[in-house]
Amino acid sequence: MRNAESLFYIFLAAWQFLKYHVWKPDADKQELEEKEPPLRVHPSFNNYDALLQLHNPFYAGLSRNGRIRFVERLRTIRDEIEIQGREGFEITEDVKVLICACIAQLTFGFSEPHMPFLKGVVVFPSVFYSRLVENWVKGLAMGNGVVFISWDDFVEGYKYSTSTYNLGLHEFAHMLRFQALKGEGFDLRLAAYFDDWEANGHQVFDNIRVGGEDFFREYAGQNKAEFFSVCIENFFEVPENFSKELPDVYWHLCHLLKQNPLNKNKDYLFDEREARKVNKYLEDKIPLAEPFHLPFENNGLIIFQFFGLTIGFFIIMHIFNKGEKILPFYYPEIRMVAFGALIVLLFRLSYHKSLDSIFASYNLQYFFRQLLPALLFLALIFEFVFNVILVI
Repeated sequence: MRNAESLFYIFLAAWQFLKYHVWKPDADKQELEEKEPPLRVHPSFNNYDALLQLHNPFYAGLSRNGRIRFVERLRTIRDEIEIQGREGFEITEDVKVLICACIAQLTFGFSEPHMPFLKGVVVFPSVFYSRLVENWVKGLAMGNGVVFISWDDFVEGYKYSTSTYNLGLHEFAHMLRFQALKGEGFDLRLAAYFDDWEANGHQVFDNIRVGGEDFFREYAGQNKAEFFSVCIENFFEVPENFSKELPDVYWHLCHLLKQNPLNKNKDYLFDEREARKVNKYLEDKIPLAEPFHLPFENNGLIIFQFFGLTIGFFIIMHIFNKGEKILPFYYPEIRMVAFGALIVLLFRLSYHKSLDSIFASYNLQYFFRQLLPALLFLALIFEFVFNVILVI
């Protein structure tokens, strides 16, 4: 076996060992600590707490630890976005807190509280005229990262918390969708799983458009963006009904948002253990033991995937044109990719201890779309470095 190939296996095995037995446990521990903060509260916590328990039912359902965590995330959001008033509306501290609480509610399951795509919020006293749509509206979410809302309607959405009309959640859900489609930063689950979630709910969306689904209001059939926002409203306001009427859509939304509004005993937790429970009766299973990417891996994966697929295509075409005579020339690369994939899968299995880490549909897609092209690209890099550059 050549030096490049041997070093490739050693490098890959060391990388995967560190990844799944050092770095991932550290990441899991950090995530757990973020969700279970010590009981050290901000001096103004009681002021936040009184206001939010009165006006935000989601917050009121949290444990004391959960409320401490929520307020800290809310304060982070408050420091990062700009909130402006229009038509004489005054932006008070209470207004800022309630708006930021709406965002914190939507992102409560994620590692980061604030969506980077969201740049600011503009608040009108009541319904306002938009020259963009040439009509009177209650709210708008713009592609430049700015949300416009009517304060009267925002407050009403939380006052009648089971009406499934919540302007704040609806408009900020549009921002969350923009963030998912942008696919950068924030939370890896959201970007990686959003297309799968939309595909999972596609049949329900089509049924609404033809009048065959009456759980959601008709407006959910306008387009996929409105469907997602209406799902979010129902998710937080009538989770029990949602989970009974459309369990596949509801539980996959729990997976997407990393929270379950029905799980009040555990601060709306939705983790792999909870997913296993609901998978027993779901037609479309929630993906378990999903791929874990380190930050630098996530940044480089698209590049590796692109070049790997491109190189793989040319190799296939070369073999196709030249026939079996040229095939032995590529044996080392084929062997490196095959054994490399085996090394990665064995380390994933050693961590998750579940065959879902290999055979779940989400992981099979990852294997063929991302892992194999990336391994081919890495194998060729090793070949080039050790057999060309170092030899020269």
